[in-house]
Amino acid sequence: MLLTCSTLGPSTAIVREAPVPVLRTDAALAEKAAAIGEKVVALCAVETTVAPTTALFAEATKRKGVALEVRLVAGAWGLFKAGDRDGYLAAIADAADAAYNDGAAIVALAQASMAGAAELVRRGTRPLTSPSGGAERRVGTDRADGLAGCAMSRVFDC
Repeated sequence: MLLTCSTLGPSTAIVREAPVPVLRTDAALAEKAAAIGEKVVALCAVETTVAPTTALFAEATKRKGVALEVRLVAGAWGLFKAGDRDGYLAAIADAADAAYNDGAAIVALAQASMAGAAELVRRGTRPLTSPSGGAERRVGTDRADGLAGCAMSRVFDC
């Protein structure tokens, strides 16, 4: 089972003995971003994800000796809740471009609902997304892109 909600991610610690594996898509994302190195900027769209995202990415980047910055994309969640998907994704892409302008080596889009913004980013390398990172962790890199593009691209983040 892939848990895509960054806010609820820490709850996987209490279900370690579940009959099926429960994986956080953002955990795979944090590890992949940290492996790229230098400076990681993780973007969050909703305030409730900032603390769990910071804790998760801080653990991964500390192990690799990599700089980390977690940023809240101001106004993004309001756009999402209002049903303005295009505005939501554009705000996230703009924040990713700003992070690259500020020296990020890699940008990680911390919430699954943010994945569509990756293709709108104009600066730097394509940001990492949690749907593809989680899929890679579960099924392997060869099939991850196809999985991330289908069912997991339309999820509700909390």
